[in-house]
Amino acid sequence: QAFEVARAMSRPERTGAPEQFYSTAEAKKYAANKRMNEVQMHMAERAVDLLQLPGGKPALILDAGCGSGVGGQVVASYGHFMIGLDISQAMLEVAESIDAGDVLKGDMGQGFRFRGGSFDGAISISALQWLLLPDEAQREPEERLLAFFTSLSRCLRSGSRAVLQLYPEDAEHMDQVVAVAKRCGLFGGVVVDFPNSSKAKKFFVVLQRQSADKDLAQAIFDLRELQEQRLGKSYSKRTGMSRRQRMEVMRASGAVGGKKRRDTKKLAVLKKKLGAHKRRAGRT
Repeated sequence: QAFEVARAMSRPERTGAPEQFYSTAEAKKYAANKRMNEVQMHMAERAVDLLQLPGGKPALILDAGCGSGVGGQVVASYGHFMIGLDISQAMLEVAESIDAGDVLKGDMGQGFRFRGGSFDGAISISALQWLLLPDEAQREPEERLLAFFTSLSRCLRSGSRAVLQLYPEDAEHMDQVVAVAKRCGLFGGVVVDFPNSSKAKKFFVVLQRQSADKDLAQAIFDLRELQEQRLGKSYSKRTGMSRRQRMEVMRASGAVGGKKRRDTKKLAVLKKKLGAHKRRAGRT
C-alpha cells in the first residue's frame, strides 16, 4: 500500500534520459511552477534536518541531482555551503541564474570524483529513481547504483549522513537502494513522512558513512567487474590476473581498502607482476 501512490504517479524517468527530458523549455516550465518549487523546498528542508548537522559552524553539502537549485537555496538558508551535481545543462543554467551555490555537470549514475572526506553531508531530492532503470548506454541499475554509492561513500567524511529523497515504484526498488548503499559502507534505513496520506507521502533513505573500507573496496571491485562485463571485456583474460591479485594491486595502491598510505614497496612488486601478465597475454 505504501507504494501505490508512487506507482500511480507520473514517471518521467521512463520517458527517456534526464538530460533529454529536462530540455531548456522543460527546465523553464519547472522553474516557473510555484507549487513544484514549494514541494521541492519542503523536501530539501526535511532532508537537511535529517542530516543532523552539528551547530556552530557552516558545513559543505553535496546535492546530487541538484536540478534547478532549490536545494542549494535551502542549504544556504541554514548557513551552509552547497556543491550541486546534475546531468541536465538546462537545469544547471536555472540553478546558476538564482545563485544556488556552485554547480557542475555530471551523471550521478556514472559516479563522481571529489576528494575523499570532502563533504559534511549529502542530499538528493527526486533524483535517485532515475538510477533504477538502465540508461542509454545499457548500464543496468546495479552498476549505476554502485557507481553512485561508491563515489558518495568516498567523498563523505566518516560519521556524516546522506539523505536521499526518491519516488520508488515498489518495495523491491527501495530494498535494492538500501542494499547497494550498505555494500558501499553506508548504513541506515528508510523514513516515510505522512505514511497514511495518499498525496503527501514521501520516502527518504537516511544513511550514515561508517568506517567500512573493506566493504567499499569490494564494492569498487564489483563495479569495475560490471563495467568490464558490459563492455565485453574480462580483466582476468586480458591480464592473466586473478580477482585476488587484482584486489592486492588496488589495496596496495591506496585506492581502496583499509590502508591510509600507499604501500609503495608492495605496489612496485605487484605492478611488475602485472606488467609481466600483460606482456604474456599480448603474446597469446
